[in-house]
Amino acid sequence: MGYRAVVAARAFLETFGSFHSLDVWLGALGGEERQAFESAWHCKRLVTTMAHYERMQTHRLLREGAVFRLEADGLERTYQVEIGTLLWSLPACLQHLPKHGQQEGWLQELGPRGPWVIERIIGMQEFPQAMDCEGKVAMLEECVRRACQSASGEIDAKMHRHVREQMRVWCSDGADLQVPMAAPASFPGLKFYAWDESHSAQRMGANSMKDGDEITVTDTLLVTGKRPYSLAT
Repeated sequence: MGYRAVVAARAFLETFGSFHSLDVWLGALGGEERQAFESAWHCKRLVTTMAHYERMQTHRLLREGAVFRLEADGLERTYQVEIGTLLWSLPACLQHLPKHGQQEGWLQELGPRGPWVIERIIGMQEFPQAMDCEGKVAMLEECVRRACQSASGEIDAKMHRHVREQMRVWCSDGADLQVPMAAPASFPGLKFYAWDESHSAQRMGANSMKDGDEITVTDTLLVTGKRPYSLAT
């Protein structure tokens, strides 16, 4: 029954936004999956174990990484931070990951024997203080620090220094233009910036399209229920 509980837990994480109650979600499961979960306590323990495993995998991957890049985006007060790295070779403890990583979308194999580009989420939490440039930089620092924690919870100082010094690229949308200018205080090797200006394009489109008879709901490029109009993605 163990594998059924794992599959059910993954489905729970993927569809959590559609259910407001664990009891409702458990009721939607089949008989064998519901029996595998046993109780809310077992569900919590299983999800915690899966999260701990993912953190261990991230730690191993970052430890083998050559160069790194950071990417972040915010929704209301929540900031999601992702880290990318390049691996020239895979140690024995990671030989099993390429197939799984490609299926899940966080690993790209550039050749039959590598190298490999890895992408991992290392943080997604609310800002404790202001959502200004200083607060965002502090969030990046904290996420990288936690990603460099060993299984015992202690910071791997050598690995943390390596990740900070080899951080080369910053990616984000135009809302965080000032962040990479301040981040080199913690990531001295940060030199390259990549911007996604889709947010700016939506704002320009919204301001250029005013209410009028020429804009109709048949235009599939527009979210016409919003004022001002915005482009659909």
